[in-house]
Amino acid sequence: MYRILIIDDEPLIREGLKSVIEWEAYGFEIIGVGKDGRDGLEKIRTLRPDVVFADIRMPGLTGIELIRQAKEEGFECKFVILSGYSNFSYAQASIQLGIASYLLKPVDEDELIPLLKDIHKELNEERIITSQLLEFEKISVDQAWKNLIDGKVDELSLVMLEEPDSHYHLVKLIVPHLKDLSRWKNRLINSVKNKATLIIDDTGNYLLFKDESEQLVSQTLIDISTMIRKEADFLIQCAIAKPVERLIRIPKAASELNKLEGIAYCYSEKQILSSDIFEQVNQVELDKKQFVKDLSRALEFKASEQIDALFTNLEEYYKGKCYDEDRIKMDLVDVTWEIYIHLQRNYPELSVPAKETIIEVIFDGPNLKATLSQVKEDLVIHASRINGFQVTPDNMMEKVTAYVKQYYFEDLNLKVLAHLFNYNRSYLGKKFKKYTGVYFHTYLDQVRIEKAKTLLVEKNLKVYEVSNEVGYCNMDYFYKKFKNHTGLSPKEFQKMEQAKNES
Repeated sequence: MYRILIIDDEPLIREGLKSVIEWEAYGFEIIGVGKDGRDGLEKIRTLRPDVVFADIRMPGLTGIELIRQAKEEGFECKFVILSGYSNFSYAQASIQLGIASYLLKPVDEDELIPLLKDIHKELNEERIITSQLLEFEKISVDQAWKNLIDGKVDELSLVMLEEPDSHYHLVKLIVPHLKDLSRWKNRLINSVKNKATLIIDDTGNYLLFKDESEQLVSQTLIDISTMIRKEADFLIQCAIAKPVERLIRIPKAASELNKLEGIAYCYSEKQILSSDIFEQVNQVELDKKQFVKDLSRALEFKASEQIDALFTNLEEYYKGKCYDEDRIKMDLVDVTWEIYIHLQRNYPELSVPAKETIIEVIFDGPNLKATLSQVKEDLVIHASRINGFQVTPDNMMEKVTAYVKQYYFEDLNLKVLAHLFNYNRSYLGKKFKKYTGVYFHTYLDQVRIEKAKTLLVEKNLKVYEVSNEVGYCNMDYFYKKFKNHTGLSPKEFQKMEQAKNES
């Protein structure tokens, strides 16, 4: 329905024109009347009609002067001149001002209706063209923003988009794998209306805030995240770049956001990510081979506190490295695979899952914390098949001695065992002496020598090979220890046992 304003200084004309036809039947409605030129101009300013019927001769401001002033102020409504008599000079002025038509008073219904139909058709066509132009302009602006984010900076885009003395915050909405924000596009637009521009690009979903405080930007992002969590039932993270004062720096800001998106996998607990995180990371060193050994032992002996601590260290290691998601996942696949292999090496009865299964578990993980939790759970279940028992205060020393008997060939000492079983080193030494009757180093030598005796007899190995097998890197030291415990040298012992077997 198009809106009509009637301006005439004669009340009878105003009222008569209002009732001459059923305006609604032709797609129009009367929204007001003006009693003279000045009043009519004020009504145009406040009511913003689509069509104005104005008397050509009124006190204070004539119809022609009214129309000229309205057009100078930018009003683009259709004007129809009303006049009590035909006047060529007025008609000429009307043509120059682009007035829609010229009607003689009293207005005849047969002349008015065709005119309204023509004006209605013209307004419809203009509305379609305006809509198309606006859509084209919107598409052009949207594409310009996308080009800017992609680093395709051109002068036309900068002229079209940039405003002087402004600053910009570029934000990227980080969506979980296989999730899509397109269904919530309109809700997002409404959420940031008058605050930011939503830019949906092949590389992601962006928000551009202009001249907004960091506090408002942060609160808006929290509100968006909360809205998505409630309605879409998944969490999004928001990466925010350092503010820039020129649009030409937006590609650099987009690059910064891509780096933040790369580490979002590690920092799932953070709702908003900024570049400050790179300065706050805690660099944790990790010897992968030692980690595999330590975790395998902890799993074998069901040392839950040690298992948790090792996985915490692994998480901090990956966070500190700031690796991207795919690199972490591939690295974690290798580490997990090595742990399974290490466990099977000591316990051949344990099967090893297919590497494809490990890959599937790790690559399906939504974030680092959840993935490590799943890997830990799977490993604990796998290791539970080992015929062992839980470490408790009552069986702790039994567990420690079992550990020594299992790993006698490694570089063992009280410090290593105290760390593994979460005990004070001095306290563990006293407990060990009370439980076994000998000091730890003596007990370890006893276990090693007994194993060495078995290897010398059953495998017929050379003395230096046996020395290495049981954990003595120095063969002379092994020789001395062996003779102290048996009264014979390793070679003498081997020959004696061989002679017994031959007789």
